[in-house]
Amino acid sequence: MMTPTTRVGFAVSMIYCACAGVVDAQDELIGSWEGEISILGSSLGITVVFETAEEALEARIDIPQQGASGITLSNVRYDDPIVHFELPAPQGTAVFEGERSEFTISGSVSQAGYEGTFSMGRTESVAVGSVLEPPPYEEEEVVFYNGDVTLAGTLTIPP
Repeated sequence: MMTPTTRVGFAVSMIYCACAGVVDAQDELIGSWEGEISILGSSLGITVVFETAEEALEARIDIPQQGASGITLSNVRYDDPIVHFELPAPQGTAVFEGERSEFTISGSVSQAGYEGTFSMGRTESVAVGSVLEPPPYEEEEVVFYNGDVTLAGTLTIPP
C-alpha cells in the first residue's frame, strides 16, 4: 500500500520520466536536414535546422532559390515519428506534415489550397545543439495605398 508521501514521489518520478522521453525523442530530430519541396511541378531546395531552446522545439528554414535564409518556423512539433512545422508567408502559411525515419523526414506540404510533398535527409553542415543565428538581414513591414488598391508586404534589408 502506498502512503501519501510514496504516491507523491511516484507521481514526480513518472512526470520526470515522461518529460525525459520527450526530450530524448526531440534529440533524434535536432540538427540540420536538407532536401526539397515539390509543388506545382517545381522543386525548391530547403535546409531546416531543428533545435531546442528552453526545452521548446524551434526551427528555421533556408530556401536559397527564393533568397530566404534563417526564417523562423512556427508550430514546430515532434510526436515521434510525426514532424509538423509551418512557414508563415504572405500568400498563406505553408503547412508541413511528415514522418521521420532514422535518416529522413518526408511528407506533405500544403499552401493556399495547393498540395505537394517534401523530403529531407540529415546533414552534418550544422552541428547538433548549435545556436541558430538570426537572419542576416532586417525585416520591415510596408503598406502602400493608391486609391482602392492596397499593397502590403515584408521588405528585407541587407546589412
